[in-house]
Amino acid sequence: MIVAIHLQPGESTVPPRMAHFGYDLASRAAVDAIAAHGQSEGLLMQGPGDAGPIVGYFCMLTDPDGNLVEFSHGQPINPKHL
Repeated sequence: MIVAIHLQPGESTVPPRMAHFGYDLASRAAVDAIAAHGQSEGLLMQGPGDAGPIVGYFCMLTDPDGNLVEFSHGQPINPKHL
């Protein structure tokens, strides 16, 4: 599923904070494992943490092209409920 949120464009050299790819993982432990691997590779942008009921437990990494990538567990985004 793709979730699109309309925001004003950011600076041309920096993607806006919401411009990212996101993956839902099966558990908090899976988010922690991705974060640990990202940390060891120098890619971790935001360590794992719980941001409440809408965002859930997540971490942010960068990919080789500089895109932000979110790995989360517990976000209430479910295509069955749309």
